[in-house]
Amino acid sequence: MPQQQQQPQPTNAQVFLDGLKPAASSYTSRFSAFSQDNNNSSKTKDNTKPYDQQDTSSPSKTKLKTHIFPVTEAERTQVRATAVSHSNDYYNIVSRRYEFGWSQHFHWTPFAPGDSISHSLRNYVHRLAVVMGLKRGMRVLDVGCGIGAPAREVARLVGCEVVGVTINQWQVDRAIELTMLEGMGHLCTFIRGDFMRLDERFPGGWFDAVMGCEATCHAPSLEGVYGQVWHVLKEGGVFGFTEELMDDSSEGRWDETSERFRNLRNNLEVGGGMASLQPVSVARAALLKAGFTLELDEDYSKYFDCLSQPPKVVFAEDGLALGEIDVERNTQNLWEGKQVKSFSTVKLPTRDGNGWYYAPPPSSSYEQIRSSPKHPIPPTLRPWYYPIMGTKEAVQMGVTDEDRKRVSFMSHGSRRFYFTLVNILVWLGICSPGEAQLNKMMELYCDACVEAGKENIFAPCWMFVGRKDEGLGDATLLASQKLANGLAGAELQSGPLSARIDMATYAQLRRLSNFTEEENESRFGTPQTEVVDIFDGGVSTKP
Repeated sequence: MPQQQQQPQPTNAQVFLDGLKPAASSYTSRFSAFSQDNNNSSKTKDNTKPYDQQDTSSPSKTKLKTHIFPVTEAERTQVRATAVSHSNDYYNIVSRRYEFGWSQHFHWTPFAPGDSISHSLRNYVHRLAVVMGLKRGMRVLDVGCGIGAPAREVARLVGCEVVGVTINQWQVDRAIELTMLEGMGHLCTFIRGDFMRLDERFPGGWFDAVMGCEATCHAPSLEGVYGQVWHVLKEGGVFGFTEELMDDSSEGRWDETSERFRNLRNNLEVGGGMASLQPVSVARAALLKAGFTLELDEDYSKYFDCLSQPPKVVFAEDGLALGEIDVERNTQNLWEGKQVKSFSTVKLPTRDGNGWYYAPPPSSSYEQIRSSPKHPIPPTLRPWYYPIMGTKEAVQMGVTDEDRKRVSFMSHGSRRFYFTLVNILVWLGICSPGEAQLNKMMELYCDACVEAGKENIFAPCWMFVGRKDEGLGDATLLASQKLANGLAGAELQSGPLSARIDMATYAQLRRLSNFTEEENESRFGTPQTEVVDIFDGGVSTKP
């Protein structure tokens, strides 16, 4: 009996080339319509010129080079109404490109010095697992799982079971294939589903934890998707995720009244296939409204921004009691009888425990360690968008040959070469015309990300960790939602919310779980006989 030959596994290049022959989808058709509208309206409307030709009054001196695609509020509303098909169409045509040109991880990441792109993407997921407190044996849901890289990474690191849900069938098929190749089928599984309808797929209180990596930005309503997550979580369960948001925190510059910023946001939405990019304050209020207690609230894309400052040289005197020394003023630090400078501000205790000191510098100077590099040394801080900057400097920021090759692939010169190649293939009938529009869409998104990052208005991986409090009754949940509504309404009318919520109000919100249902009713009123879903497709609360 002849032996059946085993078919070789497709390479990344083969997977990518298979994606060069998709039928023109409705998404590229919509993008083509945006492009045509831009070409027509630019003849009459000055605000549709390229940013570098506009006369703006922005305090930033950087000239934006991204082209505006005039997306009206009515069109954005229509996209939100068709968010499911919108996201499905988008990932039908970009998933192969994301995997081939970026990674199996479909998310951004900050970069620590010396870390490669692949290492940084894994660290991103590892940190999310750590701050969530995931443990072996937990049952975890990954909403918007893509092709399953974060789910497999978490399962491999922690040993928990992960169920991935995505709206796109090709992503499900690819995630299953990669999971089989990595031998992770005993811990990971993937299904097609809508995270706006989790209650139709899973019973309430089924999962110990829910995670997500920059996926819920495709939801038409953040309140809706957070409410669905609340429904499938057990009491005491944790929801850890990152969100792509417009940065209206105290460190961001997002301003809804700026037409220039709004147009840049629209470019991000169109190029990234997102239903609606919301400010950080809106996402925070939606999470509180869903009934979660915030445990972590930070801009992870700026996690290593402290590296943008030169190392702080400090002096300290050995043996002084804690709090007695002024670091800015003191110039004495005796270490083995010598006055030295310290490279770190981390305090070490003296042997008797009554004082503290700073550690001495290394035996060799920092400059000597960095002399004679084999490759160009990356700068101390590499922004999250450096791989798509498209410049020679960005290529030199790579720390491995693989990184430099990946960044070179996304350079402006490589883009021009690839665009020309695709246009020739379209002319020969090998590729569909939608491929040329897809090229424009991807370039639009990359350029918009770089400019929004430089303008400090876009936070691509804002990290939240929320917990579903144990014993949170329906009346208490309704009361917390009313308080969150009042907070969001009052704050948003007066201006952007601060980077951290008012602690007095937040403490009041956390104390709600200590009130009895009778106390909550006296404070907030008796719930109606039947309370409609607070979120679109979200949790239904009944008295």
